[in-house]
Amino acid sequence: MSIYQTEVNTLLEQCQNEWVKLESLGKEDRATNAISQASKDLREAIKRLVQLQDNLDENKLETSVEMDRKAKIVMDDVRKKLEFASNVTTKVKPTMSQSSPLVSAKPLVRLNKIPSRDRIIEEEEKAEDSDKDTSSSNGQEQCSGQPLNSLMTNMDSNISSNKKKSLFPLLKGLRPSQSTPIKTGEEVAHINFYKNDENFIYATDAVVEHPLRIGAGYGSYICYSCTVYSDKGTPITVLKRYSDFVELREELIKNYSYLKKSIPKLPPKKVVGKFTPTFVEQRRRELEYFFKYVVLHPTLGASPAVRRWIAP
Repeated sequence: MSIYQTEVNTLLEQCQNEWVKLESLGKEDRATNAISQASKDLREAIKRLVQLQDNLDENKLETSVEMDRKAKIVMDDVRKKLEFASNVTTKVKPTMSQSSPLVSAKPLVRLNKIPSRDRIIEEEEKAEDSDKDTSSSNGQEQCSGQPLNSLMTNMDSNISSNKKKSLFPLLKGLRPSQSTPIKTGEEVAHINFYKNDENFIYATDAVVEHPLRIGAGYGSYICYSCTVYSDKGTPITVLKRYSDFVELREELIKNYSYLKKSIPKLPPKKVVGKFTPTFVEQRRRELEYFFKYVVLHPTLGASPAVRRWIAP
């Protein structure tokens, strides 16, 4: 069973990473039905892997042929869905980041198309000379009873010359500006888990690392550094102990009882040898798996309990 448990953990991590990519692509305007279907399939595959992991944990000492057969069927099916999702993400070319507000349907103006200052002044002088000739000819033609169509043509030429005159003052007043406004004042770092059009910030990864022993002798405990990364902005890092993870899981099960089976279990407690490097590292990995699953889950990650838990 230990061989299957290792394969399930590796496959589960791959599915979660691919699911995060699909969710990011789903927020773009070019999202297709294939992306939505692949994301839905991976989400179901993750649930099946978690259930399989629970079954393997409950039957560690058993070597049932039927259990091996079921585990192989589930993992083969999940691998097919993971391969389909990988092909979808590979075919979709990356587009501009959602955080950029500069996307526009209008064509960009090339800088080399803007006339130089000397050229503008030269055009103004020519325009002034043409205005003088036009005004003198207009006076003569009006006195001689010029037709209405000819008068309208002269008026159009005057308007175009005025446009040439007004070009230089406009360009003269141009100043370099910042494309993105800078916010003033300090703001508390936060991550918004709601994936809608108004809020583009959402969690992309979560890690548990740097186990640190607090205190000595009786009453000492291990504290873990829990960090949540987002697609932009500063990561959030908080220090938590094992009991904090237990309280978070109990609250999530209480508020989301229909997701009880899919929420990963926490590593068991240990009375003797709980500060050995091997045990601490194994517990850290299992806590990280639980933390990553909860934070990246579309429902659990947006819950008030999780947001309060990671509040700095």
